[in-house]
Parts: sequence; C-alpha cells; structure tokens
Amino acid sequence: MKSCMFVLVLGVALCAAEIVHQTKPGKTETLNCGITGASKWLRGSDLLHSVHPGTGMPLRGKGEIVQRSRMKQGRNLEISRITPQDAGLFTCSGNRQEEHHRLVVSSASVSPSARLEVGSEATLQCEVSGLPQGAAVEWVRPGGGQRHRTSRLQLSSVALTDAGSWECVFSVGGKTLNETVTLQVTEPGSKTTAAPPTTRTTEDANTATSLDSEAHDPGEEGLLGLPWWGWVAVGGGCLVVLLWVLILVMYNRMTRRRRRFMKMRNADLLRPKQYCRCPGGPTAAAGQRGQKTSAPPITAPDYAGP
Repeated sequence: MKSCMFVLVLGVALCAAEIVHQTKPGKTETLNCGITGASKWLRGSDLLHSVHPGTGMPLRGKGEIVQRSRMKQGRNLEISRITPQDAGLFTCSGNRQEEHHRLVVSSASVSPSARLEVGSEATLQCEVSGLPQGAAVEWVRPGGGQRHRTSRLQLSSVALTDAGSWECVFSVGGKTLNETVTLQVTEPGSKTTAAPPTTRTTEDANTATSLDSEAHDPGEEGLLGLPWWGWVAVGGGCLVVLLWVLILVMYNRMTRRRRRFMKMRNADLLRPKQYCRCPGGPTAAAGQRGQKTSAPPITAPDYAGP
C-alpha cells in the first residue's frame, strides 16, 4: 500500500513539474510539448493557440504574443522576437493531460562600459522576467567569492580585484541559471587594450559555459574570403550567363535577316511587270512577218548628149 502511494505521489509530482526554458530578448524559443495529441496552448489562463477537436481548424487567441507565435508539428509552440513581457508560465494540454513550461527571459549588462579604470564607478544590472514568486537574484564576484543578493549592483570605486567574470545567479524549478558579464579594469592612463567583454548564458552555475563567438577554421576560407567551391559556383554562373547572351545575340541576328528577306520578297511581288509593245499591235506585226520586202526600183541617170 505504501509503495502504491509513493508511486502515485511521484507521478503527480512529475506531472506538476515545470519545464524551464531560458532565453534572451529578441531570440526565438520553441516549447516542445511531450503530450501526444496536444491541441491547446495557454499562457497563464489566456488562450494562445488551439485546434478544434471536431473540424481540426486552428483557433487563435488575442494578444500581441499570438502574432509572434505559432504551433509547430501540431503540438509544439514557437515564439519569435521574444520580449521580457512574454515570460511566464505556459501550459499545453490534450487527452486530459497537462504539461507546464516556464519561459525565463534574462539579460545582464554593465554601465557605462565593461572597460573600466581603477576608481571609476560601474553598475551591474541583471534583468530576469518569468521567475516564480519568491525566487532570488544574486550577483557573485569573480572566483565565486562574495554574493550580493540584488539584481542591481553598484560599484562605487572599482579596484583591480573587481576584474573578471561576474555572474548573475537565480534558481528556477530546481535548476540554477545565470548570466555573465566580464569586467576589464586597468590603471588610469594605462595604454593596455582590454579584450572586448563577452556575455554567455548557462543552465548550471557549476557547469562550463559556451562563448557566444565561435572559432572559424582559416583553412575553410579562400581568395577574398570565399572557399574554392564558392569560386566554382561563381564561374559556373558566369558561364551560363555568357551562353544565354550568345544565344540571344544569334537569335536576334537570324530574326533580322529573316525579316529583311521577307521584306524584299514582298516588294518584288508588289512591283508591276513591264512588257514590250510592238507598233501596230500584235496583228500588224504578224502580217508583216508573212510579206516579202521588195527592193526599190533602179533608175538610170539622165544622159546629156554633146
């Protein structure tokens, strides 16, 4: 009996557990629903998307987030261009089952700049939206030292010991999440160029985090930043364009020649023909052909006697 009760309580606890998603403003996040045949997504108590069980027609709720979200693969919810106002509790349901997802939108920054001089002032700001009630936000000094239970930390006089990675730590659903900013501190008048600050997000403060920038293999880039296959594609495209130009030129020449030939032929057909006309007409010419021409008479010259 006790075993059955334990299994029942464990099952209820697992069903009530929240799946935590951490993201940044402006990103796109997909909430994957593990319920087969899920047909409805809610944010709090507001309807986002659902599918009519009878007709299968999609139904949409109201609100600005509805315009930036959609259902994928029939049961997953994709939210684009995320804002801090989107954070909170989401629920997918179907087949008399529910699954809860908590969207946490977080970001960390330092002002006026992450490159500071000794004695200057700086403010570390950690903005986290979507945390459950009572969740705390802390700033942890470099090296895991002193903790400051606040989301906004004011450094009145920066020292060299303040240089390094500061972590904004908060816990949600049994998971420790954080945001990190890196401070570069130099002596006044120092010409040392500080490396640009990096910001990274982790799902566990005790695990290694991945940097936002990724290393590139220099061997993959060729002439002018294009790999060899890029130049092959460019050359092939140019060859195709040249062939098309040549075909068009030949076609235009043949068309012009054909038009010129047809024009000359039509002009010959329309020109009147000239025939030879003999004097007296055809009948007189035929009669003259049947007669013989007589020689003129010979006259003797006059003779004068002595």
